[in-house]
Formats: sequence, structure tokens, C-alpha cells
Amino acid sequence: MSGGRHSSDFYDVISLEHLLCAWRKFSKGKRTDSEVAKFELCLEENLFSLHERLAQGVWTNDPYRRQPVADLKPRVIHIPSVRDRVLFQAVYQALYQIFDKTFIHDSYASGKCKGTHTGVNRFETFAQKVSANHTKPAFVLKCDIKKFFANIYLNELDQFVKHKLKVRYYIRYCDDFVILDNSHKQLLSHISALRAFLNEKLLLELHPSKVTIRKLHQGTDFLGYVSLPHYRVLRTKTKQRMLARVSEKNVASYLGMLSHCCSHNLTKKILAGYTKAVQHHAIHTIYY
Repeated sequence: MSGGRHSSDFYDVISLEHLLCAWRKFSKGKRTDSEVAKFELCLEENLFSLHERLAQGVWTNDPYRRQPVADLKPRVIHIPSVRDRVLFQAVYQALYQIFDKTFIHDSYASGKCKGTHTGVNRFETFAQKVSANHTKPAFVLKCDIKKFFANIYLNELDQFVKHKLKVRYYIRYCDDFVILDNSHKQLLSHISALRAFLNEKLLLELHPSKVTIRKLHQGTDFLGYVSLPHYRVLRTKTKQRMLARVSEKNVASYLGMLSHCCSHNLTKKILAGYTKAVQHHAIHTIYY
């Protein structure tokens, strides 16, 4: 942000007032996290130090913290420090005002009111339109961009799809995107054009095993849900993950997610698992 017409904004971004605002947004709902609580104990000192290092041009990022994730497929994630995440939030707030107006309407993930539920609702609206309320044949092209998530960079792809390919029903969420059409042949043609554009213009590629075309009525797995004509369900892997990990800490979040789909039986299982977990904790507390 040190060049071009927005160069003066750098000092606004690193101001103590802006960093404090970024802290408030970042820390919302995270105050019980031990690292966040530790940062807050010396909040004024930490924010002032961050401001000074940025102003002097000597800021460097902290090492990332490695954390194993006990998921269906065990993996390791790398987490930035709280200080760096506050800075990321400050930069995001400044850049959002500049770039949001350049994004297409159906680019999701980073914008206000552009979460997964909004994306799924939009997909189902498109599904109804392209199929004339599920009375005409329609197809869904689903693609994954290999190992790349940056929304600003992928805006070029969005513009290409909307203005060069003239695609009407297109939604992108980070590295996942879908195109709906009545013509299977047209979607095959789009795949070739998309591959060429990504390779030549953005130096990216589609994930070779994650490019599919399915009939709309067969259901589409997108943004955590499987959307079918007239209803949606949770994807199987997410169901398995919920049942394996239900606890007092996450049960409210799980029930909130289930409220957006047909999930009567799964909700009963989640509540039963939660009750069992609470009883186990109570017995453990009494006897140990």
C-alpha cells in the first residue's frame, strides 16, 4: 500500500484508532481463546508496539503455530499469531472498501453477507431459474482451483466468466465455483476455455480430479450442503464429523448449521450425543 493513488491510506491503516477497531472486530467471539486473552492483557502495549514497528518499516510476521486437527482425515494447520491476525483484519478493512465495488455480485466468502448460507441460497435460486422450477433438464459444472483461494486475484476469473464467456448462472466461493446451464455441451466447452484462461492469464489450474458435470436433479454438493430439487441436506462427511465430535462447546453451532437444511433425524442424534457427553462429564467430575 506504499505506492499509487492509495499510498496515503497506509498511515490510516496503521493508526492506533484503526488497529483498535481491527482488534474489536477480530476478537469478537474469541475472548475465551487463551492466545487472544493473553494478547488482551497488554492490549494497549501490544497495539502501540505493532503501530510503531509498522511506522518504522521494521515489522515482520511472527512464526506460524502448528496445530494438528483431529478430523476424519488428520492434518496439520498453521495459525498466525494474534498480533498478525489483528494486522490482517486492519488491512482487510481498508482493502475491502477499495475492491468490493469491483467484484461481481456472486463472488462469495470475503464480503459482508457473503457467507456459505447466502451462497447456497443463491445456488438454489439459480437452480430454480435454469430448470424452470425443476421442470426442464439442467446441468451443473463444479470446479476447484488447485491450491488457491485469494479473492482479489480470482476476480479476473469472475470477470472472464461473466463478460467473455457470457455465463448467466455462475457462483464462486474461494477456490470452488459452479456454472449452471441447460446444455451439457456448452459446459464442456466452458471447461476448455476456463483451463486455458487459468493457465495462460493467472498461472493456475483446475484440480484434475475435482471437475464434474452432473444433472441438476441428482443433487449438487456445494458449500457444505447437498442441494436437491425442493430441499437440501448436509453432506455425508459433515454429518460424520458432527456425530464424532459433538460436545458442549460446539452443539449450538451444529444445531445452527442444521437449521438451514432437512435434518430432523440428525438433530435428534446430535442432541442424544450431547446429552451423553454432558452425563459423562458430570460423572467424571463427581468421581475424579
